[in-house]
Amino acid sequence: MTERSTVPEYLALLRHRAGPERDAAWVDVYEAAHPEIFAVYYSAWGDRAAIPTAAGLVEAQAAVVRRRERETSRAVATVSRRLRRLGLADLDIPLVMLVGGHSANGWVADLEGEPALFIALEHLDDSPGDVVLAAHEAAHVVHRRLSPTFDTGAFAGRLVAEGVALAVSRMVVTDASDSECFWFDQAHPGWAADCRAARHRIAALVRGAETGSDRELESLFDLRPAPGVPPRAGYWLADQVVGPRASTPDAAREVMTWTDAEARAHVARVSDELFSAWEDGAG
Repeated sequence: MTERSTVPEYLALLRHRAGPERDAAWVDVYEAAHPEIFAVYYSAWGDRAAIPTAAGLVEAQAAVVRRRERETSRAVATVSRRLRRLGLADLDIPLVMLVGGHSANGWVADLEGEPALFIALEHLDDSPGDVVLAAHEAAHVVHRRLSPTFDTGAFAGRLVAEGVALAVSRMVVTDASDSECFWFDQAHPGWAADCRAARHRIAALVRGAETGSDRELESLFDLRPAPGVPPRAGYWLADQVVGPRASTPDAAREVMTWTDAEARAHVARVSDELFSAWEDGAG
């Protein structure tokens, strides 16, 4: 598999009357044409409750979805070429383009026995951040290829995975802004500064957590953070802890081959050094 798209079947929903008829066709026709793709989507990223709303948007989204399909295909092909030139990938990045219920923009999951890059076309914003999203998620594909058993469910593994993906996306899209790198849009120009201003609260959360599954640690990566912490601040922290160690293609590739124990050791050591520097006013 190199590239798959649900767009033709999505556009065919226009043949069905908006309302209950199209809602049913969404499941019985559209999703039924791509059962493997939607099994992945609903395993973690999709929400079936969003189907009526998504089905009602087909007319409004039809033209933009066609265009985004073409642009995303070209963007991922370009990202694949750049990753090969950097020595970070030997093969193209498998791509799945779908239209879902506006619940996630991009992710990596196994399909047909290999990690693939999934892009939800309805969630793009037609800014340069769309290309950065492709580069970031493609880096996760490379990481999965190099370390298929690496644990991104634990906090240290998540920091390493996101930190190296941020580093690689900057190598691929060299003129990307912080907003594009961290949010894949141009709407968050002050977010990195907000994270830096909250660094002592972020450090306290990490130091006070007993396990990597702690809810407050998990909240660092989502839109519902602990009080006093900007949303998705974990990505900023990952950049601080891992970014300098993965700043060249060779270094990034080495980080992607770390074992879980090596990841935990790096995060523990560098976090402690970083947090101590913040407390001393040196960072």
